[in-house]
Amino acid sequence: MPTCTLTVEEIYAKYYGRVYSFCMKRCHNSVDAEDFAQQTFLKVFLHLKEFRGTAKLTTWLYRIAFNEANQELRKSWYKRRVSLLTERDEADNDDRREETVMEPTFHSPADYVETNIILANALRQVPLCARRAVILHDLLGYTHAEVSELVGTSIGASKSNLFKGRKRLKELIKGKGK
Repeated sequence: MPTCTLTVEEIYAKYYGRVYSFCMKRCHNSVDAEDFAQQTFLKVFLHLKEFRGTAKLTTWLYRIAFNEANQELRKSWYKRRVSLLTERDEADNDDRREETVMEPTFHSPADYVETNIILANALRQVPLCARRAVILHDLLGYTHAEVSELVGTSIGASKSNLFKGRKRLKELIKGKGK
């Protein structure tokens, strides 16, 4: 079983810039990108002996960076959504509510939770390839090129899977998951 022959210092020196750039694409914030890159290398250093060598080292690094960034972005997304709900409730009370074109209108936190439950249940029923495309492209904002690189498919397959995933989600949501 092949393992990594590079030292920790060599891996850091050789790949830090790439991992940082990858994280920067995810969060568009240099401070967060630096944090994600540092968290990535911390995990790499802690688990380097577990690297099996079945994939390229860069693939392994990007996967760790992807997971680190997504974990933090999910946390901050949830905090922003809760904050938005609070702001909307306050704005409703003041009759100064601002509408956003791309965001659905929730009249209460219960509406928000119900919508997320419906979406999550529908997503679980979408085939894995299509589900990945929908989550990575529509929910996390990756381009088709980035999605295809992450999941190991062509750009055309990414577009096709996204189309199929969206179509299936519409069917499931209109039929309430039937």
